[in-house]
Amino acid sequence: MVLPVEGTVSPRRAFALVWLFLAFGFLTAPLSTASAQEKAPAPRPADKAFADRIDVAIDKGLAALLKMPVDDKGSFPGYEAEGYGVGATSLAILVMSECGVSRAHPLMTKCWERVHKEYRSIHDRGGDLHYTYALAVNMLALESFHTPKPKKGEQHKPPAKVALPPKDFAWMQEMARWLVAHRAGKGWSYTPPQPEDLSNTQYALLALRSADRCGAAFDRGPLFEVFEWILSFQYRSEGLLPRATVDLLASGPRVTMTPQDSGDEARGWGYSPDPQNAPCASMTCGGITSLVILRDLLMSDKKFTGEMAKRADMAVFEGFAWLDKNWSVTENRGRGSEWLYYYLYSMERVGSLTKREFIGKHQWYIEGAERLLALQKQDGTWENPKPGHTGIGGQPSVKFLDTCFALLFLKRMTVPARIELRPPEITYGPGARPKPPTPPPATGAPAAGPPAPVPAPEAPGK
Repeated sequence: MVLPVEGTVSPRRAFALVWLFLAFGFLTAPLSTASAQEKAPAPRPADKAFADRIDVAIDKGLAALLKMPVDDKGSFPGYEAEGYGVGATSLAILVMSECGVSRAHPLMTKCWERVHKEYRSIHDRGGDLHYTYALAVNMLALESFHTPKPKKGEQHKPPAKVALPPKDFAWMQEMARWLVAHRAGKGWSYTPPQPEDLSNTQYALLALRSADRCGAAFDRGPLFEVFEWILSFQYRSEGLLPRATVDLLASGPRVTMTPQDSGDEARGWGYSPDPQNAPCASMTCGGITSLVILRDLLMSDKKFTGEMAKRADMAVFEGFAWLDKNWSVTENRGRGSEWLYYYLYSMERVGSLTKREFIGKHQWYIEGAERLLALQKQDGTWENPKPGHTGIGGQPSVKFLDTCFALLFLKRMTVPARIELRPPEITYGPGARPKPPTPPPATGAPAAGPPAPVPAPEAPGK
């Protein structure tokens, strides 16, 4: 089935989006109601010059992406040869849509033709739809493609629901139902029967969130098992971390901390329940993202109790504590230089979904954007800065992939969750709740990474 390619021109992007987010985005609810002590370092204010630099970087990055070589099939270099299918093509559509590229742009048209040809071929063969990553990113792209973008000078105000044309709605619903029916164990894997992992699972949940925003119906019952599975392997505590609080003063936001003897346990997530997969920053972001989405998708179900919501909120804040304790925008902590840009885009989802300007005491967007501005190459692209970095399937880092993730971070278009994240009681200190059971510690050194699946994954990263 073929998407209608409309002739209307979507705006390239709204300058006000970045500026309003940066200048006024600090006006968020406090992270905690605890009395504040120990003033943290004053946050750096955003300014117009900073917003202008981001604007220029997005311009250059998007121009570079549109110039990247694409073969006659609409495939990007380095993917078809490794068996990655249409996942990269759908990722390009997502980035172009988020950056306001016209629906009638030749590359947009070529990419959609490539995606639809592949899916028609799969249906004709009577095969399964595709790997989890490729299908999930395609669902994100389909939602974004039909989401109205702000005009120049307007603030980004995404609609509560996204209207799809009938054929695209049927397609979205078909993909959502396929995802729910093709879990591997309790979560999702590259493709069954490979074992489930958190990376594929968070992308499947992001895709189901897109389907929900487009009004597609699918069975939500299996998501309760996914919810319990994600909670079950949040890693053991790495220690207590005081919880950050944001106070709004006339001079600007001030970050303060709870007393040293109270706060949250720092608990992250690894790639899978295997204890060899120690926590890392990208997967901790994945755990937080997954739980926030699951709360949204399950909130109308009577079986989703207040106690379950509290457990999710507690796990999310313990994940925030892990990110604060292991904070970095120069590496993917726990994995070193691997998947830096995948991690930064994961961070954007966490911050935007939860409407947080701070992760702990860190202004995540300002720090992450400064890092990306420093790493952008003269030709407008991004590529992992450390020699020896490997990407999907053990292949050298792909400039296309890193550029896409950098642009998605800078655009900051992830739609916030419907449910406001409620600060739970502190997990340690006077009046704290009992500590929950935690998985055992890793035995031995952290794995260099999950074993490469066979066939090669469609993975954006870890």
